[in-house]
Amino acid sequence: MAAFKKIDNFIHQTEKYFVGIGTLVITLMAFIGVITRFFLNFTFSWMEEALQYLMLWIAATAAALIVRTQEHVSVDIINFIVPQKHHKRMRAVLNIASGIFMCYFVYITYTLVLNVFQNNQISVSMTWLPMYTVYLGALIAFVLMTFEFFKYGIQSWASEKQQNGKAGNIG
Repeated sequence: MAAFKKIDNFIHQTEKYFVGIGTLVITLMAFIGVITRFFLNFTFSWMEEALQYLMLWIAATAAALIVRTQEHVSVDIINFIVPQKHHKRMRAVLNIASGIFMCYFVYITYTLVLNVFQNNQISVSMTWLPMYTVYLGALIAFVLMTFEFFKYGIQSWASEKQQNGKAGNIG
């Protein structure tokens, strides 16, 4: 269990640093693009496309971070319908269902990445960049989100079971 927590913390730290450093890189690249365009009357032909791809990677990684902190958009009307004592169980079921749903996205994205890889598609303005690397960001993010949903679903289920076990011992 300690090894799992170490790996989980390493993944979390890597995600945070990637999003932070990536945001800084995007800001610097956009600033350089504006300066060269207005003051030097010169533009890099690849800059806009590179910014879009980097933003895609950052947004996808940030989505995995949001799932980890449980700050994603959710339907909370269930909290008003379901009695308080069943909230943890319902949260567990919803997280596991979300994990299963994300497995479908992992599969679809994997087939997309594989198709793009097999067709040797390359970027339009950055001919050195294979396009599968762009889609790989979404695949990695979906895998990370799947992991987080299942992790929180299992944790919610285990804590609910533990709470019920303790309640049974007391009474």
